[in-house]
Amino acid sequence: MVIDEQRERLYNARAAVADHGDFFARWKLRSTDFRDSARARLSLPYGPSARQSLDLFMPDNATSPPPLVMFIHGGYWQGLDKFLFSYLAEALTAAGAAVAMVGYDLCPAVSIGDIAGQIRAATAWLWSRAGDLAFDRDRLFVSGHSAGGHLTAMMMASDWPAIDPALPTGLIRGGVSISGLFDLAPLIETSMNRNLGLDAASARANSPLFMTPIGDAPLLLVVGGDESAGFRDQSDRLADAWGSRCRRFDSPGRNHFSVVEDMADPDSALFAAMKAMILGNREA
Repeated sequence: MVIDEQRERLYNARAAVADHGDFFARWKLRSTDFRDSARARLSLPYGPSARQSLDLFMPDNATSPPPLVMFIHGGYWQGLDKFLFSYLAEALTAAGAAVAMVGYDLCPAVSIGDIAGQIRAATAWLWSRAGDLAFDRDRLFVSGHSAGGHLTAMMMASDWPAIDPALPTGLIRGGVSISGLFDLAPLIETSMNRNLGLDAASARANSPLFMTPIGDAPLLLVVGGDESAGFRDQSDRLADAWGSRCRRFDSPGRNHFSVVEDMADPDSALFAAMKAMILGNREA
């Protein structure tokens, strides 16, 4: 395959952050510690394969069903695991939200289109079982990082009643896409595509940039100030295409990996913006 060196520099996030392995090690420790004390139901199956499962974290002492925040992990659709990101639920559950960490099968065993279908299945599964799981299905939000940011936008462009007539058009009440990818064509000539198998047709078919969002849910588009021009451009272009529903949010001094950690920091500007969207605290 042909590698375009410029696009490789723009989109190879691990190559751009030499100490990315340190982030993974830290996240693993934080997540393990949090799971040991959290009010959690782990590896609830929503589909037939082992990776098609989710971890549900609930707030303590909730007096009414809380809103639910789905989180979709990154890894360029070909790596990482939901267990690495459990720590992101700690601050959100402390603030009063439930959090579902969603797993999925990986490329090249499945395609990006297959993964999007799995996340849709997980979303529908959660909505339909909200009563049993004790959260408010009318306040369901979706978030994700990197490839998960792409999948967040894919969910916001999903026609839920066409998937299942029992599902409402406004199933998703808001989204947070952190360092997302919305036009997949630039990835075709990068090393990441060895496992993704994208061509021009499949890249466009799975690019939210060329889709129409459904409903009127707001979307927060988050990018770290130290990320490449490629990632910044991706969010800029989606904001232009999807219009006023989008809010661009820059996190100064954050790279592709440190930017998602702000989601776990109750004192960060990103957490305040998410809390305002999810819990309606406009003073956050």
